[in-house]
Amino acid sequence: MNQQPRVGNRERWLLAVSMAGVVVTVQGAAWAEQVGPWGAIVKLRDDTNPYPTGKPLGGWYVTPIHATLRAGDGKLVVTGFGRKAEVNCTAGHGGTQRENSESFVVSPADLDALSDGATLPVQPIDEQSLDRAHHVLYCGGHTPLADGRIFYAGGTDYPSTLPEAFPEFGLSYGRIFDPQTNTFTRITAPMKGGQSVTPGMKWYPTNARLPDGRVLTVGGFHWSAGGTGSRSNRSLETFDLKIWDADHQADPYVVLTQHSEVPEDYHSGGRGYVNLFVLPKPVPAGAAGPFARSVARGIPAGDAKIAGENRIAANRHVVKR
Repeated sequence: MNQQPRVGNRERWLLAVSMAGVVVTVQGAAWAEQVGPWGAIVKLRDDTNPYPTGKPLGGWYVTPIHATLRAGDGKLVVTGFGRKAEVNCTAGHGGTQRENSESFVVSPADLDALSDGATLPVQPIDEQSLDRAHHVLYCGGHTPLADGRIFYAGGTDYPSTLPEAFPEFGLSYGRIFDPQTNTFTRITAPMKGGQSVTPGMKWYPTNARLPDGRVLTVGGFHWSAGGTGSRSNRSLETFDLKIWDADHQADPYVVLTQHSEVPEDYHSGGRGYVNLFVLPKPVPAGAAGPFARSVARGIPAGDAKIAGENRIAANRHVVKR
């Protein structure tokens, strides 16, 4: 795109990520009148050497997929992948398919310092995957914790090794990102919510931090393609940071409702994250139904579910542990 004057620093940045491999922003009204509401700011390239084999001149073209805001400093923790060319990310498009995982931090100040369309070098962060050759962090659930750290649940397993993206499974472990050190730590204990043949396997789950500091992980899939048994994962599971902080070898996970206990219509059937919200205040038992609840979940079809401490209501169904 043509280079345009930047909006001053007093304007707020609204950051997003796109599959085109650029970071984009909504700016002021004058800019929107000239080029529309969205415009490319920078191209992301990774010219470091964690993955040197096949790296193109100038570095991997980085495709951001997910971003989590670091409330303490306004930076974004981004997860995605690197590919050989600037456009297209799937096999059969000139060899530009995904080749490796990329997690990194983006600062709005770095974007302000560059001209539109310039290249922003990416410094990848070791994701601490259990199997670096086959496991990647993108397609996991992610949510900030009260102290600024970020909890990630699941991710993607490529048994055939990228760029071969079939089959595509979820992962059964979580990670913690520490913004003070810009490092990931893998949680040793596996997650347990899911079907018996693939326990804990999660791909595109949704996380929500509860008022007591625990994280509720809901929905998603056991696998995206080529898996065994049920594709959807309908379990509800919590992660307790206090338990993990006290002992990194302890099991911080509790399954509130197992996959087999939840009606099939509880799952959205789509491929993206479901909408999961913590209610402004808990609804006490007896006020609007038989039990207390504190989390609401919506799906693309417009349906809604309510989750309580140890059970859920799905339409007129009540499922207990």
